[in-house]
Amino acid sequence: MFTLEFDGRRLASQEDFYRQLTTQYISVFEFGDSLDALWDWLTGELPLPLTINFNHLSQAQLQPDQPLAPIFALLFEAQLTLEGQLFITCDGVPLTEVAPSIGDNCH
Repeated sequence: MFTLEFDGRRLASQEDFYRQLTTQYISVFEFGDSLDALWDWLTGELPLPLTINFNHLSQAQLQPDQPLAPIFALLFEAQLTLEGQLFITCDGVPLTEVAPSIGDNCH
C-alpha cells in the first residue's frame, strides 16, 4: 500500500497541501495545483491502494470555513468513489472518526 504523509503544522492553505503532495509523489505529469487536478491524481495517477495520513492536524483545520475544507471534502468523495482503495486518516485514525461531519461538505 502506498502512503502519503501530511504535516498539519505546515498546512495553512490548499497550496501548502499541494506542495506537500508533489514533494512526496513525483510524476511525469505536472500537477495543476487545483481541486480538479487533485481529483485526477486520486482517481488515475496515484497508486492504489492508497493511505493519506495527516499528522498533527487540529480540529480547527477540519472546520467547514477553513481553507482546507474543500480538500477534505474532495478526499472524502474520492474515498467513496474508490470503494476501499483510498484510506484517509488523522494520526492513524480514520478521518470520519476524527471529524464525523467531514462528509457533509461533499459537493
